[in-house]
Amino acid sequence: MPYRTNPPVSIGPSPSFRFANDTLPRQAGESPISAWHGLADPSAWGWVIATEGGTRVIVRDRFELVVVCLPTPTAAGEPHFAVLARRAGELHVRCFVFERGANPDGMAMAELRYQSATGIQRLPRPLESAPTLERCIERTVVVMRDPRTEARPVTRRSSGDSSHDGPLGVLGTVLDVVLGFFSR
Repeated sequence: MPYRTNPPVSIGPSPSFRFANDTLPRQAGESPISAWHGLADPSAWGWVIATEGGTRVIVRDRFELVVVCLPTPTAAGEPHFAVLARRAGELHVRCFVFERGANPDGMAMAELRYQSATGIQRLPRPLESAPTLERCIERTVVVMRDPRTEARPVTRRSSGDSSHDGPLGVLGTVLDVVLGFFSR
């Protein structure tokens, strides 16, 4: 098992675990602009924010990242880094956590998506490597670049029903539009 979804019971959730796995993804989901600017602000949070070129926003390959460097984890499942990432200039923010893996010299990755009705969805991303800031940045950009990892936008039917989460997914939305066009 390369990572845990919860910290070991013996130590309980540390402040850095709660921040990376609950506070940050929740704030990024509820108010992405405030979360982004809050972390990019030099006086924010009290955690160490990685800098590059004198700024807290790291830019790589059309993506902007704010990386929070957390205290060295003492157990598997505790975070090394928490990352907010977005396409340059866009409002949609994605949240990632890089945790100490089962191997003390390794690091595991997960994307955390806030969903108001169900809480925080954890999406493991394959990674088991040395816990370095550069590796964290590289892997975040790789995942952001992959269109298969994008969150589906929530769409609403004209009747007010919620998004198409069933087996048809986006196809259901397309069918609604096409059938709506021909029913006029």
